[in-house]
This record gives sequence, structure tokens and C-alpha cells, in this order.
Amino acid sequence: LFRSEIIDKFIMQAERIVTYRPAFIEYELRARAHKKEWDFMSYNNDFKIELSDLKENLREGDLLVLGNPNNPTGLRIEEEKLRAIYSIVVEKKGFLLLDEAFYEFAPIDYDSIEIFRDEGYKRLVIIRAATKFFSLPGIRLGYACTEKSNVEKLGKIELPWSINSLADLAGQFIFQDKTYVDKSRTYIEREREYIYKNLEKIDGLEPYKTDSNFMLIRLNSWTEEEVFKFLLEKGILIRKCSTFPGLKGNYVRIAIKDRMNNERLITVFNQLK
Repeated sequence: LFRSEIIDKFIMQAERIVTYRPAFIEYELRARAHKKEWDFMSYNNDFKIELSDLKENLREGDLLVLGNPNNPTGLRIEEEKLRAIYSIVVEKKGFLLLDEAFYEFAPIDYDSIEIFRDEGYKRLVIIRAATKFFSLPGIRLGYACTEKSNVEKLGKIELPWSINSLADLAGQFIFQDKTYVDKSRTYIEREREYIYKNLEKIDGLEPYKTDSNFMLIRLNSWTEEEVFKFLLEKGILIRKCSTFPGLKGNYVRIAIKDRMNNERLITVFNQLK
């Protein structure tokens, strides 16, 4: 299956969907498409989860959907907090869906699949994808880790021929290429630190730390439209973030690329007046 299809199937089976804002808009759209009850909570000012809010608002039977790292903030949940979130979900008799499409870009400090192995992945599904890190958008290959009973439920409602022969072949190869994974992760980590250190020096910009291959920036002196048009005239395309509920008017998201393009991006941001 590909990632969005797995997410859709779990949303389809849930009673109520709970997410945080800002987040990948498809969580909300799929909930509405299946006419599910849907609710959201807001991150704190640092785009992190307040456990007290979660404990107060989560109900029995809820499907809690979290990006880890989250899109568009790029932040991953700290290990200790992730364990606490899972405990709350279990206590409330809910279900936790961790969307880890950008997992390979994050620092190697923990692996959620290993963390919850002893728990048998009860009330939990961890979803990852090959399209982001391995640059294979056309292959549409994803995978999930959950308890066996959930796999059986998924098998009853999935469409036939969900993976083509090219995706099957790619999956047998890419995850074995540890050298590529290690080198790419190290490279991205170096470049995102380079971009952050340079962008935070620019008056009017407030970049946020990230654990992924993109970075959220708050614009304190311009609107997103002004910055979008200015960079576009210089041949650089960035993401306006007003389409993410909870981020209105003064946030943009940039991609972390190779050093040459990152230097060019920093140079153009410095030209903002």
C-alpha cells in the first residue's frame, strides 16, 4: 500500500478523528470524506504537544493522528513525550496513528518501531514511506507496523493490486542500502543546521528548528505573499503556509537542499527589504 491509502483505511475504521494544528491537511480531509466526527487541538507556542490538554480532550475510541516529524513544522516528538502520549492513548482506550513519512531525515536518537515492539503495537500503527527520502514519488510505496489483528482488518478492506511490480522491486532494494541512508541523513542534518544559523541572523525572519528536510519560517516584517512573489522573481519557489489551518498570513516553508542552492536561498532572503 502507499502511505495515504494506509492512513485512509485507519481513518475509515475510526469513530472520531483527533489531530493537532497545523498538520498535513489530508488527515482532516479524509475524516470529512468518510463523514467522521473530527476535532483538533492546538500546539503550544513552540509547536509541541501539551500532555494535559491531550489527556483532557481525548475520548474512548478516538483515533489520534500525529505527524512524526510533523508537517509543516518539521518537528519530531521527543521520545519521553511520545511514550507519555502512547500511555494516555492506551489509558483512554483510543488508537494512535504515527505518520512517519519523514522518519529517515530525523536524527538517529530513537526508532518508534523498536520503542513499541515490546508493547506488540497495541492501539498503535506506525506508517512510513519511500517517496520522500528515496525520491520515488511515482512508485507510491509505503508500509505500516501494527499488531496482527489490525493487519487482518486492513486486508479485508484494501483494494486489490495496491502495489505494482516496480514498487515491489524497489522496496526489496532501497531499504537495504544503509550507506545511502546514513550519508543522506548526515548531509541533511548538516545543511539544515547551516540554513538555520544563517536565517536566524536576518531581521524579520524567525526560522524554527526542524528534524526534517524542510523548515518553517515565521515572517515578522512581511506577508507570505510578499515573500513568495519576491523569491519567485529570483527563480526560487517556496511553500506558502496559509493553507495549513492554524498558520495564517505570515508563515512560509522552505526545502533543505544542497549547499549551492541553500546558499542561494540565504542570499535572496538577505535581499528582502
